Amino acid sequence: PEILEGRVKTLLPKIHAGILNKREKKSHLKDLKNNSFENIDLVIVNFYPFENTIKKTKNHKKIIENIDVGGPTMVRSAAKNYKDVTVITSSDQYKQLIEELKSNKGSTSLGFREKLSRIAFTETAYYDSVISEYFNKKNDDRIYEKIRNKTKNLTEDDKNKIIDLAQALEARQEAIDDPETLPKVTKEDIPASRKYPIPSISSYMDIDSYYYKSGTNGLVYHTMLFPCDSLSDKELQISSLYASSLTDVGLGSDSYEQIQKYQSSITGGLSASFMMIPNEDGSEHMLALKVSGKSLEKNAHLMHELILKTVNEANLDDKKRIKELLSFISADNEQSLTQNGHILAMANAAAQITPEASTNDLTSGIRFINNTGILSKDAENSESLDIYIKNLKSIQSKTSSAPKYIFTASSLEEEELNLKLSNAENAITVSDQKFVSIQNDSVGWITGSQVCFCAEAFPSVESSHEDAPALSILGAVLRNGYLHSAIREKGGAYGSGAMQDSNNKVFKFFSYRDPKCSETFTEFNNARQWSLSNITEAQLDEGILGVISSIDKPMSPYGEAVSDFMSELDHKKQKDRLLFRNRVKECTVSDLVRVSKKYLFSESKKSVIAGENFQDEIQKMGFKLKNI
Repeated sequence: PEILEGRVKTLLPKIHAGILNKREKKSHLKDLKNNSFENIDLVIVNFYPFENTIKKTKNHKKIIENIDVGGPTMVRSAAKNYKDVTVITSSDQYKQLIEELKSNKGSTSLGFREKLSRIAFTETAYYDSVISEYFNKKNDDRIYEKIRNKTKNLTEDDKNKIIDLAQALEARQEAIDDPETLPKVTKEDIPASRKYPIPSISSYMDIDSYYYKSGTNGLVYHTMLFPCDSLSDKELQISSLYASSLTDVGLGSDSYEQIQKYQSSITGGLSASFMMIPNEDGSEHMLALKVSGKSLEKNAHLMHELILKTVNEANLDDKKRIKELLSFISADNEQSLTQNGHILAMANAAAQITPEASTNDLTSGIRFINNTGILSKDAENSESLDIYIKNLKSIQSKTSSAPKYIFTASSLEEEELNLKLSNAENAITVSDQKFVSIQNDSVGWITGSQVCFCAEAFPSVESSHEDAPALSILGAVLRNGYLHSAIREKGGAYGSGAMQDSNNKVFKFFSYRDPKCSETFTEFNNARQWSLSNITEAQLDEGILGVISSIDKPMSPYGEAVSDFMSELDHKKQKDRLLFRNRVKECTVSDLVRVSKKYLFSESKKSVIAGENFQDEIQKMGFKLKNI
């Protein structure tokens, strides 16, 4: 029979009930007592050496016997119940465990257990992937052998039939579908305009408050932007780490655990990040720390107090917690390589063109991921950890104690909430933030992936430029008209596309989980050549509809409000956004050809994120290789 409210059903109860029971639940303790089971607080497992076995032998029976079943099962149970159980999956962790037990009087901290839980799930996922890859290769070999044997016995007539089928398939892939067979939406169906939410804007004590009355179902959404004095390149490099750590440390004399409990009592969570706020003409930028969260209406004042306390009283002296967070962020970053590789590759290509893009890449792109991994390893050294914390504190000292901008979205009237701050003064003088220099080299980033993420970027324009609408449409037309077919359908990649990035003033091509590399860059070039004489009116209309739908797509009331707020901070007034929208609707095929010639045949910059099996190919293409 199942026990622990269904937590243990098919597993060996004496083992897994000891691991999975929630120590604070009386019903769980009762189940253990009734069955004479004991708590298991520490699980240490070394998996059967499957990966080493397949390297040493081809004996399938021996390989199968080295698939560990019980070990990963216990590890997953322990990792799931990390609030009470410590899980060790490598002898490399023994030293950390011993230090942890010594410093916690024979116990371990929640942060330590959570970190090991993440590592454990990563380890079991990798172990499963190696097994899966073995069976997939075995199946591929079987298919290859079957094809080889069949090919031996093919007559000339058989071969010609196969060639005919292949040619028929190619003709079908190249055929242009008749759009008249399906119902369609045309440019004529696009509304003449669209509405944006109108905020109530007020200023007091050098604070600009934007209040959006919108249907938020009893929730209040909060964002505060705290000015930050100019950071050095070294500080900028860790600014995202500072923001990520800020909401996960203790505040004042309260520990991390105490603050987490308090946070959960008034909010669904806090998030923090840095952003650049331009002046009117975009010639200067102020760096600001953005802290956001949501609360029930009754907790709105407490939410404001929590945000202010988080910014002003974050405890960066807890070395153990800071080190844990650095390790967590580094591990999460590594997982994002395969999920967001195309985004990272595009950002790194753009980093070679504009300082804005280079700054974004350094603070949140592939260079950030690489630098964070190095920092995480260096933090094992006490002196390096001290330097890292010193730099975090430097950022903290440069951040204003009071916000410059406040965003609030609520279904209540502004007077009902009355969230104006009292005694909020900016204690520091803020100077403009300078962007970092552009990246000089085109880099091929080598990872553990078996596929490529290719990117190529060209200098373009900002959103207010008259060519920006045509470039936005061109991205959609290139994706649907050429790249999807050439790189995904025929090339085997998971996806491919092109887009105008007005924030960084670049136009970008990309491929996603791509089995090819140099051939893909050739297709990027072919796509540009294609755009000069092959764009049809139907493709233009499809591109216009795609861009307009991204502008007009329905969002939640909060989503509409915060989107408008961020646009206002970027000095993109509602009339400017409507002008851009109208220019999109008025674009012609000749406009697309014109901007293609103007922007996509200048010098480009490239970036690749790929596995080791692509190293030689990438090096021959002129990339500087770097291992992540």
